[in-house]
Amino acid sequence: MKTNDLSKLGTLMRASGSQQHAAKAKETKLKKLNAGHKTSSSRSAEKRSKSGKSEDFVLHRNIDVFCWNVKATISKAAKRDDLLPVLRRTQENNGTYGKDIASHLLGEEVGREAVGVRLLDVCESLGLLVNQGERSRPRYYLTEEGEEALKSGCVMVPEEGTWTIWASNDPVLNYPVLRVEPFRECSAYHEIKGDKKGELKNRNENFEDTSRWLRDACSVVNMPAAIGNELIRLDKIDTKVECIDSNAQLTLEWIPKANYLEISGSIDGSSVNATPQAPDVSFNTVWQELLENERLWGQWEKPKERLLLSFDSTKGAERSLMQRQLEFAKPRLYQFGNFGPTCRTVAIFPKSQEDAQQWAEWKLQNQINTYATESVFPTWREEALRPFDEYSDTIELPTRDELAFDIWEKRDDTQNVSTVWHLMAAKDWGV
Repeated sequence: MKTNDLSKLGTLMRASGSQQHAAKAKETKLKKLNAGHKTSSSRSAEKRSKSGKSEDFVLHRNIDVFCWNVKATISKAAKRDDLLPVLRRTQENNGTYGKDIASHLLGEEVGREAVGVRLLDVCESLGLLVNQGERSRPRYYLTEEGEEALKSGCVMVPEEGTWTIWASNDPVLNYPVLRVEPFRECSAYHEIKGDKKGELKNRNENFEDTSRWLRDACSVVNMPAAIGNELIRLDKIDTKVECIDSNAQLTLEWIPKANYLEISGSIDGSSVNATPQAPDVSFNTVWQELLENERLWGQWEKPKERLLLSFDSTKGAERSLMQRQLEFAKPRLYQFGNFGPTCRTVAIFPKSQEDAQQWAEWKLQNQINTYATESVFPTWREEALRPFDEYSDTIELPTRDELAFDIWEKRDDTQNVSTVWHLMAAKDWGV
């Protein structure tokens, strides 16, 4: 082969519509063109080599919302300045009684003992204190609920009545109650004469047994998952509930890696943008199950959070960025059910030394977008090797002359004509 035979190369360049520098360009001019040159692709490669991490992803779906009118006793958190000092005195004194409360809190041991006893009775009825003394000589001690009230500064106060409860049995939710409101009765006019008369006659048809999962939420102190900024507790709920239209559209978004859950949408005309507690499950557990469903877990390198692939199974953009966007059309988790389509961009890496060799060679050629001078080419080789440091001792990249010869031999098959030109021109001009 004659390395200065550029006739075929010139034909290729004209066919591609590109205009190149004349062969008579001086060496000094070429050095000025390449002096201080650092391509944008090499800069982005540096950034990727520093990060090289996989991104977070979001699992999302619509929430099924149920709504009922039901007779129930519901406790709500309240500031009780009359009771908290009693609890504090009980804690400080390792137990208390009527005269003790009257003396230390009410300022008069004898005259106000009955008031002190009454305060203790109220605390006992709310489950804050328990009497462990004799009947004639009672002595009250803090319960777990009383200790919690001291920590939070709030007391759970029960309210008995008819309530409207919005709830969901979505397994992602730690607490099923979404919103609680006092039931709004129809006016007497509507009950007898108004447009609600027909609806009232059919209400019996809407009654059903209380769901097991709602009954299981009783005695649990938590905050409504969608609307509400106060702690509640379902103390008692009737065995029958009246099912009504929920008038709710809610969506959940769960980011397992950030342990973050968000609920958005609306309930009965009120906007919802809440962040309840996320499921108590590790990201690795979620990610492993998703990859196993896609039969990719065997290719996942857990310590470095990257997917091991053969070079031939990758495409141009993936090879350059060393990333792949994994698409999950129907993600499913055994414990939490189905979700909408999602994706995650993950780091990728060659699965063998042979793949690393091919990948590094491709990266080297892909960087040649200007004249491959003797001063620039070694930098390109280093940048092509950098992402594959684990194989750097075994990867052998060609010299500029070796690559020029190989590219020229395959010039009829190459798609990037400018690569041929940038290699051959620099070689033939000896720069």
